[in-house]
Amino acid sequence: MLQKQSFFIEILESCCSFINIELDDAMGRLRNREFVNARSIAVCVMKNLFPKTTITFLGACIGRDHATIIHYLRRHDDLMFADCEYRDFYENMYQLYKDKKISPELSPYESLLNKYYILSEKHKRTEEKYNIVLEKYKNIESITNY
Repeated sequence: MLQKQSFFIEILESCCSFINIELDDAMGRLRNREFVNARSIAVCVMKNLFPKTTITFLGACIGRDHATIIHYLRRHDDLMFADCEYRDFYENMYQLYKDKKISPELSPYESLLNKYYILSEKHKRTEEKYNIVLEKYKNIESITNY
């Protein structure tokens, strides 16, 4: 859980630096739009990266209750449709972290091994496709040489 919590704080720090606010202000009780948006985007990015993350856990990370997190998630859909600045902010944060995602059930070492396995499988499929194309090319070459 600590790994997921630190990952969430990292996302929130990035949101804060993106809009030039302090992390303490974003974690505080202020309701200014930029602070609320930073918290909301961090919650929504985390929820989209880890769908099984509970809203209680997300609330505990930023000192809010589950009802606030539900409100952030519902409000997120409306803002994505209506506010292009919010949508750009969210998309930037999501793109930044979607490839950095660490599986909460795995250690960082196991996560790297999984990524290596996925890449090696892609390499094998690419190599197989290359060999098929090479065989077709050789067949075509042998036919045209007659």
